[in-house]
Amino acid sequence: MYLLRTIGLGLLLIVLTGCSLNAEPRSIQEAYDQGLIDLAFKNSGTAGSVLMMTVTGKTDRSLRITIPAGLILDNQSADHEDMVLIAYEGQLDTPEDTYIHSRALITKQDTARYGVIEAYSLELYAEPGVEADTYAFDGFVDTELQRLIDHLAMQSSDEFVAKQLAIWALTDNPDHATASEIIEFSEHDVAQARTFLLAAKFDPTNYLLFQE
Repeated sequence: MYLLRTIGLGLLLIVLTGCSLNAEPRSIQEAYDQGLIDLAFKNSGTAGSVLMMTVTGKTDRSLRITIPAGLILDNQSADHEDMVLIAYEGQLDTPEDTYIHSRALITKQDTARYGVIEAYSLELYAEPGVEADTYAFDGFVDTELQRLIDHLAMQSSDEFVAKQLAIWALTDNPDHATASEIIEFSEHDVAQARTFLLAAKFDPTNYLLFQE
């Protein structure tokens, strides 16, 4: 029996900095690899806005940080789920806030700010992530999954359960009974996941979740 996994619209928090019209665009991995920012992550769940991230500027250059859909975060705890980033949600004043007051993600030297990113588990059978887990960038998902991810990035974050089911259909192909032992979902979620796959040019009948 699998442990029923808790998923929901938690907060993926990013430490951000001030806002500037002259900020240079940089992807989050590019900025990190170039030593322009410090990063720390904290996981608060499996699906939705659940990954907590802290970003602190290390240079006096203002950078506009972007979150490319499909970027993988490899969980450094071997048995815990890896995550795929979908979309940046917005900036918060503090990690405890629930109100997004800005869509920009701009770094400033030695200044920490906070934001929200939508992310999802890539591994149905892995243990759920916990707050103490650490992560490393691990490239992008494969071409087929990227096609689905690109579509999901354009959809409402409210459909986070359906998005997770669609991703797991491609990565692990569980049947209905197996998936229901791991996460709670409704028939609406299954129907919406099917719609996501169709829109991304996948045939849902090829996946056990959608078979009678």
